Amino acid sequence: MVTRCLGEADHRLMEDGRHPAVFGVLADDSDFFIAKDIRYIPLSGLTIGTRQPHQAGRPVIRGAIFDNQATAQQLGLSSPNRLIDLAILSGNDYTYEFARRHIHPLIVQSDTDRPSSGQSSDRHRRRIAQVAAFLNQNHDTRMEDMLMFEPIFREEQSAQEFNRLIILCCKCYQREGTHQHQPLTPTSNTLYYLHI
Repeated sequence: MVTRCLGEADHRLMEDGRHPAVFGVLADDSDFFIAKDIRYIPLSGLTIGTRQPHQAGRPVIRGAIFDNQATAQQLGLSSPNRLIDLAILSGNDYTYEFARRHIHPLIVQSDTDRPSSGQSSDRHRRRIAQVAAFLNQNHDTRMEDMLMFEPIFREEQSAQEFNRLIILCCKCYQREGTHQHQPLTPTSNTLYYLHI
């Protein structure tokens, strides 16, 4: 079955990915690290190998499988729900421009202070690490209650936009499904094998 989506397909993939018959979502979008009740298989991490000579059959595809509980544990966050805060503050499909203008100046060390590696993925990883560290320091505080963000909430238009983005991201990442996959056991070096 092929489904065509106008605009972002994240919502549809998240809905479909929660169906009991679906093992996981194969994509290249970091939003799926955060989504509740989704097993995420990053497309860019797949490798195709051959079986040993004494083994007959099809090639083996190797890749990592993630869920939001394992991701939260890897980042040292107090719960998977903090991943939504991480996405909002780091910047995702919905929040990047707002986060870049209003939030990053408050909690993210400027990349101009570092030698340029020329790789945006390195900057993205540093930003995520800094935001995760910030959330870990404020582990039980709701974003709306963080004093650091008081300047945002003092300005009515910014406050409304920030609250709208929080609600939008919560709906996107935590939409309740009728099925919950069993959580993966988080190990840093586990590779799961997909046989085709």
